[in-house]
Amino acid sequence: MNDEKLQYHKGLLMKEMSQITEELSKLGIKNPEDGDWGAIQGAMNRGDKADPNTLADRDEEFLEKANVLGEIESRYRDLADALQKLNHEPEKYGICEKSGQPIEDERLEANPAARTCKAQMN
Repeated sequence: MNDEKLQYHKGLLMKEMSQITEELSKLGIKNPEDGDWGAIQGAMNRGDKADPNTLADRDEEFLEKANVLGEIESRYRDLADALQKLNHEPEKYGICEKSGQPIEDERLEANPAARTCKAQMN
């Protein structure tokens, strides 16, 4: 892949990484020690302790946040891995990890963090 295409894909990756980081920061906080994200528990109001329904709703909201956060964090890691590869091993970026063949341009356009070509997606 030529330098122009690499820079184009790097721009796509960085743009999406910025968007994903913003989404993650709305749902959770990043642990500085391991880089993992954790969901933020909703704040309790003064009267919440006595109302089991409010507490149950709060717990349910937390679990939903944690599930969404997990999915977004997975995408974040894929983007970070692709950027790492592009920055440190650019000759391996855009190469299918299973077959060793180039990943299709349209696939990289749709998903610049793609690790496999269409034939190896199963």
